Amino acid sequence: MVKSIIPKKLHSLIIYIIAQCGRELGAIELAKVIYLIDLEMESLVGKTMTGEKYTRQEKGPLAINFGNYISQMDGFELKVTIEASAGNSGIPKHNHILGNNPRFEPVLDSIDLSTILRVLNKVKDLSPIQIEKIAYSSEPMVAILKKEREIGHVLLGEPIDFSLIKPNATLAKWREYQKADKPSDKKFEDFLTQERSEVNDLISSWG
Repeated sequence: MVKSIIPKKLHSLIIYIIAQCGRELGAIELAKVIYLIDLEMESLVGKTMTGEKYTRQEKGPLAINFGNYISQMDGFELKVTIEASAGNSGIPKHNHILGNNPRFEPVLDSIDLSTILRVLNKVKDLSPIQIEKIAYSSEPMVAILKKEREIGHVLLGEPIDFSLIKPNATLAKWREYQKADKPSDKKFEDFLTQERSEVNDLISSWG
């Protein structure tokens, strides 16, 4: 008997990423792409897409429910295969492709979809190592790596602090000026017109 599932946002995101990439994705690569999408959403709107908590794991930042949700979808929405490590890590590689027995379609709104595509357009053709470098250069990971250098070991299980992520500069400035007292001079009006144009361009890129 097929077990039913009520998909969370992370379930939908996993399926949508794999569908959009159109290829097999390893667990480490997939986990980092999800992290980068949540970073982007946090920067744009002040909250993550998945609502997941993240921790520092051996191979980087990881959504706490990532492994559980993959297991729930294996054999249905996903097909997971395991192959021996190609490197010296000794860690088997878990590969993910779309399964043949989906029980749900991804549930994502227009801002979700546009944010996902913003990130995928930047990273989908990069190697896993290149994606790792981008993830490790994010504000939360930079802070953890600095702490690790100071104490001399990896902080496994350390929470990832998304409050360190800088807001998107264009949207942050726009919100600030919308709240500010606006002097009635042409220079300021011209400035607001320029800012409004940049904000509209950014919002229109969401879809």
